[in-house]
Amino acid sequence: MRRLLLGVFIFFMLFVPAAAFAGAATTAVDALILGGGSRAAGMAEAFCAIADDPSAFYWNPAGLAFQKFSGVTFSYDQRGAIFNDFNASYSLIGYTQSIDSLGTFGLATQLYNKGTIIVTDSSNNVLGSIDLGMDLVVALTYSDIFFKNLGVGVNLKYIDTRLSDFYITKSYAVDAGVMYKSSYKDIKVAAVLQNLGPDIPRKDAAQSDPLPRNLKLGASIKLLERENSVVTGSADASKPVKNEKDITRTDNISLSAGAELVFGKVLIGRVGYTMKEGGIKGLSYGFGVRFRWLQIDYANFPLSTDYSASNFSFTMFF
Repeated sequence: MRRLLLGVFIFFMLFVPAAAFAGAATTAVDALILGGGSRAAGMAEAFCAIADDPSAFYWNPAGLAFQKFSGVTFSYDQRGAIFNDFNASYSLIGYTQSIDSLGTFGLATQLYNKGTIIVTDSSNNVLGSIDLGMDLVVALTYSDIFFKNLGVGVNLKYIDTRLSDFYITKSYAVDAGVMYKSSYKDIKVAAVLQNLGPDIPRKDAAQSDPLPRNLKLGASIKLLERENSVVTGSADASKPVKNEKDITRTDNISLSAGAELVFGKVLIGRVGYTMKEGGIKGLSYGFGVRFRWLQIDYANFPLSTDYSASNFSFTMFF
């Protein structure tokens, strides 16, 4: 199984990017960029080198290689405010299963409901509504440890994206990540290439949008470890690689940093700050409570310079 995973990983790193780096400047399938869970959101999405819970498939599948638990997570947030009250919503469900000597497997779904527009006439009488469509992503994950301290993971994604009732497209994408874990202060360094796959056609091949292909680098460290408390810090840098021009640009890099305090293995606090491409920047924060096998998390994070969103997550470990 390890040799098979390594072969798949090398194939995607060598051949898929070359075929994928083409297309327009805008991107398709918004669900692929909307995040994964309250824990990462509270740390300003500086999670590439942590990725140690069932939401790891979104951030870096390699993080699951070091986990020996099984678990399931569900997260939800409402995004109507930034989209003029279109009642848009986003949800995620992820399941991971660790199997001795075989590695860690995962299955996850992301659903982004883009909401509806109310249609009115010049007198503001309601004439009806228009469904803006949805994105559905289903991901299969596999991750395992190579060379003692090196984790490797891959996602295979099925995509169903619908723009109103006019354009319905089915496609695929892959992620490939690595993570190195040191025994000193649990330092981790990681990298992941996300959403490698063909462009999403609209009317025809000439009118298509690329997937939100992205390269992310990250590092994390345990800043403090006491009997009843642990503080972990992390930082990420990410860069879109939608086409050849993106690869050489230096003005499209997003930076984020975050910290997590776990007190008494029960109470959890998080904070982070992000500076994203397009001028979006701001403070994220969140908190959580863990009762044995159940963890409940909340986060608030910036969506734009004017709006923020809240996310709730429920995670079970077994």
